Amino acid sequence: MKIEIRSLFIMSLTVALLTSCLKDYDETGGEGYSDSAIISFSLGILKQKRDTLSKRGTDSTYTAKIKGDKFKFYIDQNNSIIYNPDSLPYGTKTDHVLTIIKAKNAGSIMWKSLKSDSTKYYSSKDSVDLRQSRILRVRAQNRTGYRDYTVKVNVHKQKPEVFVWMALGSNADLASLTATKAIVCGDNVFVFGQNGGQTVGYKTSITDGRTWTALPVTFTSDAYKSAIVQGKTVYISDNGTVKYSSDGNTWQTSGTNTDLVRLVASSTKELYGLSTHGGLMVSKDNGATWTDEQLDDSKTLIPSDNIAYTYRPITTNDSIDRVLLAGSATGQDKLVVWTKLADYSKKAFNYAWAYVDIADNHYALPILTGLSMATYDNGIIALGMKDGKMIEPMISRDGGISWRKAKAHTVPADAANFTTFTSTVDSSNFIWIIGNGKVWRGRLNRLGWTSPQKSFER
Repeated sequence: MKIEIRSLFIMSLTVALLTSCLKDYDETGGEGYSDSAIISFSLGILKQKRDTLSKRGTDSTYTAKIKGDKFKFYIDQNNSIIYNPDSLPYGTKTDHVLTIIKAKNAGSIMWKSLKSDSTKYYSSKDSVDLRQSRILRVRAQNRTGYRDYTVKVNVHKQKPEVFVWMALGSNADLASLTATKAIVCGDNVFVFGQNGGQTVGYKTSITDGRTWTALPVTFTSDAYKSAIVQGKTVYISDNGTVKYSSDGNTWQTSGTNTDLVRLVASSTKELYGLSTHGGLMVSKDNGATWTDEQLDDSKTLIPSDNIAYTYRPITTNDSIDRVLLAGSATGQDKLVVWTKLADYSKKAFNYAWAYVDIADNHYALPILTGLSMATYDNGIIALGMKDGKMIEPMISRDGGISWRKAKAHTVPADAANFTTFTSTVDSSNFIWIIGNGKVWRGRLNRLGWTSPQKSFER
């Protein structure tokens, strides 16, 4: 009897507990969680079609495997979008892709059909076609609701190491110039050049290149050589007088110095010029006043013609620019190169210009007419003419010490010999070439790729 009473007590307690639990589920609207969301998304192994050369030297292709989880996917919960900001490499196949997906609170994950409203439960072992945007549905554990996400897998549609040029036609005004220099300032490309014993200028939008507008000013014959840019301002020296403009239409004078031959370079906060005694000068007040610069070698090695320059902040301190100045000097059979650290920090140090010795340098730049330089593709790119013909672009990865042909950087196929030549680079990594009045604009494909938003506020 004691045993039967004890069993009856245990059975009654169990029923009471179950009743209590069932009541709790009923009060929350059903069994399980009522909310869910996709919390992670990644891809499995992918196949990529790549180009190569056969043993005979002919073009060929092969298929390689790449790890899809190296390409992070971002989940925009506000807009219910899942995507990869860093696109998959060109040639990646996305018609049969394995995915690894996780949901919050054990939600059920389904892919919506491309042809109907029907859905299919997700499995990490089943491939899915992601060549176009797909709807991914997650249903709450208690099946009281669901949420749809748009999944977009981005794949590069261009080969990264291909340089694409666009011919923008010919311009009679530019063709009339007997010597030229191009610069980019803000959203405009400027070309200054000689015409009839004076310097004239023209400009076009960086998004145009076919329509050129004449500037309403003229300068002395050689003033075009001194055209430089600092920030959003164009500077030109005209017989020792420094003039500046933001749009090329309205010009002002910042100062005059009889020792100033012409402007040759700039950095973030300084202008540099050639002096009448063969050295370099610096202005820290936009050309109003000038002082002599220190040199670590003979001033006879300072370039006097075919001068180009570039600058950028050093990687360890954005308050210091590394300026590179290059050109041809009397008695030198190669282009001479000088560098300077321009320090703008609170405890700034005045660095001297340093000469880059080219005596035994087999990778020095040859003397080029119409020389131009610019920061490009994590290096410094140089363009110019030798013996009246444009050379293949040269690039330096060590700050201007050694130069090599950039394999992927080509010149326009229809660019022939020029009597006048100039080039420049705009803020979108387009290289502009102007020769004999003809205009081209080109860019290495991967330098035009942008990255979508990667972070979101809750």
